[in-house]
Amino acid sequence: MPKTKLMNFVIAFTIIASLLLMSANPLIDHEDLPDGDAPILSHNPDNKLTLRNSNDWSATGSAANPAVLRSLDTSPNNEIVVSGVISGSTTMTLGSTSITSGQYIEPWIAKADANGNWQWIQKVSITGTSQFAEATVQDISVAPNGDIFATGMFYDTISFGGITLTSTGYWDCWTA
Repeated sequence: MPKTKLMNFVIAFTIIASLLLMSANPLIDHEDLPDGDAPILSHNPDNKLTLRNSNDWSATGSAANPAVLRSLDTSPNNEIVVSGVISGSTTMTLGSTSITSGQYIEPWIAKADANGNWQWIQKVSITGTSQFAEATVQDISVAPNGDIFATGMFYDTISFGGITLTSTGYWDCWTA
């Protein structure tokens, strides 16, 4: 991935993750902000984002081909779950975890702990052979008990875990 694309991915991911963490984190009090003020983020030497006097974290990922972040949610323990798609026979690395995509557009879901340490990453594999085979992830959600739910669309055949789904027409939906 060219340096600018990687940097754009990192910047967008960091901003979205930080803003969602701040809005979902009951430990960060925004009540002291004057009406109409937005939270102010800055980068400090410890590689953490700072909102006034509270510290958040930032994390990076890398892939040689396009990797797109589509959705983000937080758990009650302030863990972050993110999802997106990768394409074009590439390896995507988040921390010490990685996945490798085939030649198709494939969805992925990853989880980081409350300190920004990547725990795992999983992909929805395209197992169909049609030239139109692909899948997307539309959204994810974390339940109060920590269960993760994801939904998306696919064409041809996909598999995740021990489950294989084959579309019945052009595009079908999946939920896990």
